[in-house]
This record gives sequence, C-alpha cells and structure tokens, in this order.
Amino acid sequence: DIAREHTDANSLLLLPWRQDQIYAGIDLRGALEAPPCDMAIVSPIRSRRKIRRILLPVRGGSFAALGANIALQLARQTGASITLMHVHGARDTTSRSSIRRDFNQIYSSHPEFSDHVHVSGDPMRAIRREMLTHQAIIVGASALPGAPLSPLALLMLPRTDTLTLVIRTRAPFTLSPPAAERAR
Repeated sequence: DIAREHTDANSLLLLPWRQDQIYAGIDLRGALEAPPCDMAIVSPIRSRRKIRRILLPVRGGSFAALGANIALQLARQTGASITLMHVHGARDTTSRSSIRRDFNQIYSSHPEFSDHVHVSGDPMRAIRREMLTHQAIIVGASALPGAPLSPLALLMLPRTDTLTLVIRTRAPFTLSPPAAERAR
C-alpha cells in the first residue's frame, strides 16, 4: 500500500534482492503479479568488479523497452557498453527482422549499444555463455501466471559477481497463444 500511495505510472520501484522474497510483509509473487508501477529487483555486485559491459537479452514487448531504458541509464552512469541479445529457440516464430526493426532506432541512436547478438538455441545456455564477458544483466521477470521469477532470474539473482536487475512492467505482459503453449 505504501508503494501504491507514492508511485505513479511513470515510477520505477527498486527493491533489493532478498532470498526470502518478502518485502515489508508482502510476498514478491503478489507484488510482481500486480505491480503498482514498473519494478526492478536488484542484486548488486558484492566485489570491486567494475561494470564494463551490460547484457540485455530480449524477446520484444514491454519488458524489452523498460530494459533498454534502464540499460541506457546504467551505461551512462558507469561508462559501460550494452550488448543487445536476441535468443530464440528452434520453435520460436519471432523473426530476427522484427526484433531488429523494433530496436534499430534505439540501437542506432545510442552509442552505448555496442553489440547486437542473435543466438538460436537454448536461451539459458547462450545467456550463461555471454555472461562470461559481462558484469551486469537486465532480464524480465516471468510472464507466466503463478511464476513471478523466470528460471534465468532465479539463476542470476543469487550471484555475487554480477549486477542483476530483474524487471517487471506495470502494464500486463501476455504471451501470444503459441508462446504460452510452448512455455508450459
């Protein structure tokens, strides 16, 4: 209720990652299912490791736009570059051209975006491999009902060597029927 009273549609609520996932008596699951505003769960680097490269894996949609905005702000504050990564599975019908079209304007108009990587195959494997050369990652929470955090978010949040931001937009994110079926 405090968050709802002090936020509006343009706000970003930052919450530190907690293993118990309870924030001021509120379960993270409930907060992520109906957020009062855009949210980011943050797990900071717990070492003196400098952020030089930020990984932004995307599939499109509202999470991607919020992720790009947060990545740009972080890159400007740290002097880091951003790698925009589109990972699609063998059965994924999202075309490379649609992602490229959606991000071409932001990618070309901001020098912080230094790489644009397309990977086909297992998203978790590809992202874990790419994280070997990145110090920060911005990923979407889960779009699946009842699962507030994606498997990738659950893998990255406990790490102490990487700045992890798990984002959720206030606007509901829904999977298309074929994508929802594949996710089950």
